Amino acid sequence: MSTGLDVELERIADSVAAGTGAVRVLTAPRARGRTTALRRLAELARARVLSATCTPDESETPFALLHQLSGHTGIEEFDDVATTRHRFWRFLVAAEPVLLLVDDVHWADDESARVLAYAGRRVGGRSLGLVCTAAAEWPLRAELATLPSTTVPGSSDGDAREVLGDVPAHVVHGLLELCERNPLVLRETAAELSPEQLSGRVPLPAEPVIGPRGARAFAPAVPDRTRDWLLLLALGPALPVCLRAARALELQPDDLAPAERAGIVRTAPELTWRSGLERAAVRQRATLAETARTCAALAAATDPQQWPAEHAEHLAGSLTEPERAAAALARATVPMAQQGRVLDAYTAANRAVAGATDPAERERFRIIAAELAWLAGYVEHALDLLAVPIRHSSDAELSAAIMRAVIHGFTESWTTGWRLLPIGGGTEPGSSEHTLRLVVTALTAGWEVASPDSLRRAVGSLRERLGAATESVPGAVPALETVVSGHSDPGVGDRQALRTLAWWSRSSDAVHPKAWPPPLLPVFIGEEEHYAELFTHLMRGDHVRSAPSTRALLLLKLAVTKTALGQWDSAAQRAADSARLAEDLGHHALRCEALLAVAWINAGQGDERTCRSWLEEATSGPASPGAALTEQWIRGLLALSCGRGEEAWERLRALRRPAENPHHLLVQRMSTVDATEAAMLAGRTDEAAEVVRGFAAWVAAGAADWARLDLARCWALLGGDAADGAETGSGEDLLAIAARAGRPFATARTELQIGSALRRRNRHQDARAHLRSAEERFDRLGATAWSRRAHAELRATGDAHSRPELPDPLTPQERQIADLAAQGLTNRQIASTLALSPRTVGYHLYKIFPKLDITSRAQLGAALRRLPG
Repeated sequence: MSTGLDVELERIADSVAAGTGAVRVLTAPRARGRTTALRRLAELARARVLSATCTPDESETPFALLHQLSGHTGIEEFDDVATTRHRFWRFLVAAEPVLLLVDDVHWADDESARVLAYAGRRVGGRSLGLVCTAAAEWPLRAELATLPSTTVPGSSDGDAREVLGDVPAHVVHGLLELCERNPLVLRETAAELSPEQLSGRVPLPAEPVIGPRGARAFAPAVPDRTRDWLLLLALGPALPVCLRAARALELQPDDLAPAERAGIVRTAPELTWRSGLERAAVRQRATLAETARTCAALAAATDPQQWPAEHAEHLAGSLTEPERAAAALARATVPMAQQGRVLDAYTAANRAVAGATDPAERERFRIIAAELAWLAGYVEHALDLLAVPIRHSSDAELSAAIMRAVIHGFTESWTTGWRLLPIGGGTEPGSSEHTLRLVVTALTAGWEVASPDSLRRAVGSLRERLGAATESVPGAVPALETVVSGHSDPGVGDRQALRTLAWWSRSSDAVHPKAWPPPLLPVFIGEEEHYAELFTHLMRGDHVRSAPSTRALLLLKLAVTKTALGQWDSAAQRAADSARLAEDLGHHALRCEALLAVAWINAGQGDERTCRSWLEEATSGPASPGAALTEQWIRGLLALSCGRGEEAWERLRALRRPAENPHHLLVQRMSTVDATEAAMLAGRTDEAAEVVRGFAAWVAAGAADWARLDLARCWALLGGDAADGAETGSGEDLLAIAARAGRPFATARTELQIGSALRRRNRHQDARAHLRSAEERFDRLGATAWSRRAHAELRATGDAHSRPELPDPLTPQERQIADLAAQGLTNRQIASTLALSPRTVGYHLYKIFPKLDITSRAQLGAALRRLPG
């Protein structure tokens, strides 16, 4: 029983013993523990206890409830309500102290209800107590409905742990939700779970287990034809389909009336069940013959185009041949996953494995179950399913190899994933779909591990060996070969093919994991806006919302594209969400990438303390080889943002060595302008010129707008032609390219660069417009360090309207608390770190929010970046 209800019962018992009186109606759904609560109260009572239970059979019999108590009260006959009320009250007063307990008072007869309600209204100030229980599904008599009530909360986490023992918290929460917090159903379901399910390694069942006691509580006692109707409604997808199937089963609408009168189901305005536990009881108590007959009618009434998953499920339920039933269940997995029913799809795939007699089909269904388990977040279970040898299905063999590579790529690193892929000979060609998945996964796995030449050779080898199977997406393989070579400006056809590979364009994509593209690639080819739209659209899909592994990956990709688009607060939040989700799933390498994405934003903002905190967390666990390169770029950008040119150059110079893999090439190209600016700030003009010459040769071969902007800025930093054009006062060349590139951070830095150059030429009037624009853009990004630099340049032009430096509105302790809260720490964690009480931390945050003009913790990061210092 929950702790809160225990406290309530103790308070009632104490009130009766102390002479202050108590009255309460405890309401809850059936089998939620109402009767147990009364028994507990009887044990706590320090008074005479009178008990009674109301029943449906006596609900229309006058004074039936009071007749149950007659042996205790000494009242032999009951007349009209007024006389009975007087006698009953006189007994209660004379028998002090007394506690009257009435179970299922919703079945009380009208006359007894009026007498009880009268007594309940008068118990105050006396050693009297009246406690009744009522089912939440049934209305109370009008008089009883006026009495104070308390909802029985059902099983709490603590109650569940008494039943389940030492199991993971997410298993406890999942079971409580599955069982609707019903203690009886929780016990019956837990008794049927395997150790793997209780440990969280294997998914929980799709519906609760309704055992013998649960059946007595939840299986409706209705006529046979009404029960047939309920089974139809419990199995069917929607009321119109059920109505069509009912005609085939020769059921009439009137046959459902008893269930509707009892409130078990409602059909208007749409089909609803009073309780999901009743629906589960109806399904589970039906015989196999009843289920098969009903499923056959539903399969005939269900349009396979409109209801693909349901039609396949009903067909499987109606078939007696295991092989055909297994095939139908396997067909149901894809539409189920598309609908967001990933665990239902996993259950269907497992049932298909059990029913299949063909070894190749059994292997194929098992790999589908493994893929669905991974999507649902059960990584270890997915690996267990993949560990079974595959000997009969080339598609299953390819899919298993891809899955193992993806799982290890996200949990350990892509180094392991690359080694697990069948890049060399010995693999039989599979279907075009699975073969293309192999090619794309090979590129994803090798992106941070293999050299561009070896990746091109690998793709060529797969293409030659697997033939036309790789052309299920026309032009995909040439497009992949283009970006592997480091081209940032692929043609229109290549861009379309690449977007198709990143898009869930085939129905089965809802089942198969898609790791492509690497997060930086959309930004490298200047397609961040298109990909941000694609990823945002996917995030809204049912098949992504129910697949935490897919969601964690998409959150990271969306964060990177939003970073390029200058939506830094949104990007940081999504990357942090990705990191938390990846940590929960055990995707340690993916978590590292997500944390680095947040750190890059902090580096660009010049938020050194927060950036270093994220970097420390990112490097505390497994990481891909590319993480070290990204970290080096982040540390270099941070030093540059903070004005430490020498340190920034040393960090960024390390990236200039010959590129070892495509990821290295992308980071190297995209950090070129940072390296050039750092070198010039450190007085390393010759080294800067060497960096720019190599970059210029690459851009000359064809590059995206962002690269042409970066090259123009590099020449300007070196004092080349672009700088002369900028310093004429217009800056049209640089800003025109910046407008096409559409990168707010780069545009702001371009404005700062032009304004600074003009200021140095004493063109103060011309410089001010650029510097004001730069300052405003940096402010919108929360790039405080760069904003201060722009502001200092603006003041140096003698701008009379430049804003004054504002003092920090926070005290040192408030700043500490706000910084920790912005990093995601709870009040308790902050209190532990700063040796304060959680209440003190909460009080400080209460004062901090209005000072920063914010209303939630989510806004803290951006608000703090706007502060001086």
